[in-house]
Amino acid sequence: MTFWLVSVCILGIGLMFAHDSITFAHYGFLLFALPPLLTILENLAVVGLDNVVIPVGVIVALQLTQTH
Repeated sequence: MTFWLVSVCILGIGLMFAHDSITFAHYGFLLFALPPLLTILENLAVVGLDNVVIPVGVIVALQLTQTH
C-alpha cells in the first residue's frame, strides 16, 4: 500500500511537468493504472530485480503514452 501511495504522489507531481507531451486523458490513465501495475511488478521481481524492473516499466509506459 505504501509503494502504491508513493507512486501516485510521484506520478501526480511529475506528470504535471510533462503537460506538453502527455494529454489529460493519458495523465488520468497513468495516474490511476500505472501505480497498481508497478506495485504488481515490484512484488513479482525477485532477487533485487525491482531496482531495474520498476524504472524500465515507468519508461515504457511513458514512451507509449507520449503524444509527440
